[in-house]
Amino acid sequence: MRQNLTQRVRALDELFIDDMAELVWIEFKKHSPLFEDLTTLQCRAALHALERLMQFAFLHDQQGDSAIVTEAEQMLLRYFAGHSGS
Repeated sequence: MRQNLTQRVRALDELFIDDMAELVWIEFKKHSPLFEDLTTLQCRAALHALERLMQFAFLHDQQGDSAIVTEAEQMLLRYFAGHSGS
């Protein structure tokens, strides 16, 4: 989907995801000792996956395909649970 974006927009998108990943990481760190090994890279990976899934969910449905949104939610829950250290 990003193939139609200019280099500048891609760079800004990367900066936004980097900033959001840092904020997500900070929020998870508040639950110490859980998520002690979670990294900002893992948060970035999750956000990139979520971004693509949301593009997919809204591809043919302006309201968003609820089944795809639910799958994205479950994916994130399982991904971060796997990094919880519990």
